[in-house]
Amino acid sequence: MEPCVRVIAFILLFFIMFILSILIAYDVYVPASYTFDAAPVGACVGDVKHCGCCGSCSNTVDYDLYVSKKDTLTEEARTCALDNLFGDSDKCMEGIGMTKECAYCWAENVRCTRSNCWFPCMVETWLGISPNQKGMLSKCFSCDEHHCLDGFIQCAGMSRRRAGIETDIVRDISEVCDTSGLSGNSTC
Repeated sequence: MEPCVRVIAFILLFFIMFILSILIAYDVYVPASYTFDAAPVGACVGDVKHCGCCGSCSNTVDYDLYVSKKDTLTEEARTCALDNLFGDSDKCMEGIGMTKECAYCWAENVRCTRSNCWFPCMVETWLGISPNQKGMLSKCFSCDEHHCLDGFIQCAGMSRRRAGIETDIVRDISEVCDTSGLSGNSTC
């Protein structure tokens, strides 16, 4: 065997072993660690009520979208992120039905996730791993919440959890705001 072929074979074997060791040691699901806080109440544009301060998504258009797509929005946003892997997903998010301002917040979250969680998210995408199973977040979603949740909430104001909307991401009830008793007009 020629030296060049041996080097290529060695590199290929090393790469395969590296990927296999990651897959074998990759603990996919981690418990959700976000607990809903007693943040100030926001009554925002169009009398949309949610826990926490108002932001770019705190309006009736985005609230109605959150409700109507409660079981599909996660996957639609993920598709936008993947379709625009090296670009901006703002326009794609708007295409889902979000207002321009809210779409910007979601696209910023994609950019944050891309910067901080590239590896676990790509592995899960390649392997077809679900974002969560039985209330346990995957490594990608856990990483996203660890690195990007605060920035997203600051920009968006209203998230589906803060609006009391249960979604395709199964969560403990303590992580979803109970909006039934909310009142007030605080925008923070």
